[in-house]
Amino acid sequence: MFAVLSMLLATTTAVVAQDEAAVAPTWVTGTMQHVESSCSETGSSAEGGVSRHSYECTFDWTASDPRLTGDVSRSWNADSYQTDEGIVSVGMVASYLRNDGGDWACSQNGISDPETQEPVSVNSTWTCVGSGGYDGLSAVLVTEPAEGFSDDFVGLIFSGDLPPLPEALAAE
Repeated sequence: MFAVLSMLLATTTAVVAQDEAAVAPTWVTGTMQHVESSCSETGSSAEGGVSRHSYECTFDWTASDPRLTGDVSRSWNADSYQTDEGIVSVGMVASYLRNDGGDWACSQNGISDPETQEPVSVNSTWTCVGSGGYDGLSAVLVTEPAEGFSDDFVGLIFSGDLPPLPEALAAE
């Protein structure tokens, strides 16, 4: 994960050199702290063997760069499937940060372990797109679980869009 961020930094640095109006890439560290008693289930249904649930929580993000510091509304949807190994959930998560400088819309996804119902990977990657005062900025954050229901993160804020998804390789 950190190698990807290093490659992204090298690529972004070259682009910034070409565009003097662009903001220099900034390495950032921080914490996503859950606000106690702020979670609630906002919906649920079961249909065709799939159990769907929606949730919302509040988080407080504190970062080495004030652009990624503020109150965050985090929503997620999880679809659960019965498999031969147990119940597996597929989740899509969105975090919306707003502060005096602008807004960020961040997303990540994952699956749960069928035996423990815990996320398969302890690290996750968030991709963020800025708006308002942060329009034209993107960020990639890699998290690691911390004490309580919180995560520490490292990442990069940079000018421009996330790299495009590569084309599929041609069949030979």
